[in-house]
Amino acid sequence: VQTLFDEQSEILVLITQTLRCDLNSSNPLIQALPLNFIANMGTAEMCQSVYTEVEKLTASIHPGIVKRAGMASTRIIRKLPELSSFFKKALNRMLSSSKHAVVSAGVTLAMEMIKADPSYVSTWGHFAKPFTQLLSALSHSRPTAEFRLAIFNDPFLQNKTMQLLQMLKKPSDELDEALTFLVTTVDARRNTGRSLLLQAIETIGLTAKKQTLCGLAFNQIGRLLNYDDPNILYSCLSAFSKILYNGSEIIDRSSHDSLALQRYKLQIVHCLDHKDPSIRRRALDVILALVDANNVLTLVPEIIDYLHLADSDFRTDMIVKIYS
Repeated sequence: VQTLFDEQSEILVLITQTLRCDLNSSNPLIQALPLNFIANMGTAEMCQSVYTEVEKLTASIHPGIVKRAGMASTRIIRKLPELSSFFKKALNRMLSSSKHAVVSAGVTLAMEMIKADPSYVSTWGHFAKPFTQLLSALSHSRPTAEFRLAIFNDPFLQNKTMQLLQMLKKPSDELDEALTFLVTTVDARRNTGRSLLLQAIETIGLTAKKQTLCGLAFNQIGRLLNYDDPNILYSCLSAFSKILYNGSEIIDRSSHDSLALQRYKLQIVHCLDHKDPSIRRRALDVILALVDANNVLTLVPEIIDYLHLADSDFRTDMIVKIYS
């Protein structure tokens, strides 16, 4: 059904009763189907009809059903934010589970509840400590066969945990230690490692207690500029772009973050002649965010030197941005 219809299909109204019947089944295989459907395609009207049944299934003895119920609950809150308080008990059950998949679904549910009601940030501050401990345990432990991804221990849960810690914004020495361990030990040559590194750096920018930790994180990214792999270069430039831009606006050029990244400006300029156009464009965005009154006379001529290497579309983009 998910393949044949989209969320706007009128026929979805007709299957709501069928979903309710399947949710009340005693067979977990049958329960899983409507939970998957609600998590992916649940409409506001459908979510209004089934939310009580979904909440009950978060207490199931089957971890797979609890995980799916958590994701369905996330969809319900996204569609009906006023129901967020109804899932508080469900959230506690999921976060208390020993199963990674259930905890991961619980973290996703918690983040959606915070988006629906930002007041949870202040009332859930006590969650920061156990989630910091969880992050530390995941990054220090050897991966089990069930949650191994290459050499990494459940990187999906690690990333989600850091995202939740960003939202809670509770700096602590323990969190600084966990993030320091991550950025100094992760293998950034692997895609998964870079994902963890970039998420850690984003978390550091929002929650670090020690300012020196930001410098350490930037050094770890800066080292990636020495690799020729296009994927690594693009990841590095994307991280710098995320730091230097607040949405579509460039952050204050006199800020600590902007000044700290100045040391990499020439390496970034050299990326303007890369054969990959996506890397060239990303490098241009980053270098223009670093141009200030102190370096404009030396940096802009460096950029102009690459104009003759650019194709017509990119050349137009460069000229507009240089002029700006």
